[in-house]
Amino acid sequence: MNGRHQRLNGRAVTRRHLLAGGLVALCAACSIRVDAGPRDISDDEKPSISAVGTSIAIQSGAQSTIYLLAPQVSSGPSQLKPVGRAESPTPQNVLTTLFAGPNDDDQRQRFRTNIPPGTVLKRTVELGNQVLLVDVSDTLLQTSGDALVDAVAQIVFTACDLQGIDSVQLEVDGLPREWTRGNGTSTTAPLTKFDFPERDPSSQPDFPAVPSQTPDSTA
Repeated sequence: MNGRHQRLNGRAVTRRHLLAGGLVALCAACSIRVDAGPRDISDDEKPSISAVGTSIAIQSGAQSTIYLLAPQVSSGPSQLKPVGRAESPTPQNVLTTLFAGPNDDDQRQRFRTNIPPGTVLKRTVELGNQVLLVDVSDTLLQTSGDALVDAVAQIVFTACDLQGIDSVQLEVDGLPREWTRGNGTSTTAPLTKFDFPERDPSSQPDFPAVPSQTPDSTA
């Protein structure tokens, strides 16, 4: 009887040892590996860019981006707002869409444009060296001052979001002219996003959300 009892105890101890060993091995397999020093991160360890937040106002099926103006919240320069559009990302498509102005969804979010209604895109030509020639009708010149700077910035940012475009040679009715930068100086050189830093949405805080309407409690 005592011998049988000892054999049973021995088997129980063996099973406990095997179970403890298995748990140790499982924990070791699930633990986070600690590197001994700095190392490069492999491609399969890098986070997907889709997980990174964006401030673009994405619309369903968006393939391209235009730049409208965010709601005015101060007396300073207007802030551009990137807005997704379904049109394929070609110069003709995105600029024609930009000139059409805010759609119903944009207007509900109080997005604006300072490109005068009726402004026509006459032609776009890729000149090389990542410069895009954009020729527009003289309707653009119906606005002036800061509003014209806003309109030009909208065109430049929209065009420079296209692949392979870094600057815009903006003409009116086929003729080059001087354009005012964001800092008030003028230039006839191709324009880039860096000419309008104070309007760049990436350098500005997000504007306050549009407050939701609540029933009037006094009604």
